[in-house]
Amino acid sequence: MQLIAYHLTNYRQNPAYHLPPSLVPTMLQRTVPHDHLIDGVVFSSLRDQMIVMRDQFDLGSALHLLFTNYNIHGEDVLSPDAWEISEEWLRAFPMLAHEALISSTNKWRLQRGLAPLVLEEIRDGVGGSH
Repeated sequence: MQLIAYHLTNYRQNPAYHLPPSLVPTMLQRTVPHDHLIDGVVFSSLRDQMIVMRDQFDLGSALHLLFTNYNIHGEDVLSPDAWEISEEWLRAFPMLAHEALISSTNKWRLQRGLAPLVLEEIRDGVGGSH
């Protein structure tokens, strides 16, 4: 997480700073006022989802649970493909669950022999291992 903070701090101090691709602001981020904490999420689609749905969930709780319940596979914390989002987080914030998160998470779950998560079931509150 320090690497993400490093890049975002440099970008805020110098807008010409070249952010890694996963942190480049989306059009929505550039045009809609939002909490700057969202900018540290490496999934651009999740950042947009958080901005659009900001009145439907508690941002502090979502970010706290996200950043305390994840696994990074490999060494590239900036690669969304390296992230495995916890099933707990996905079920706690189903309105934010979407295909990019499920796809990345399932890649790692399948490697451990776990059943893949299904987006529709997450959104509908079906299934779960707890």
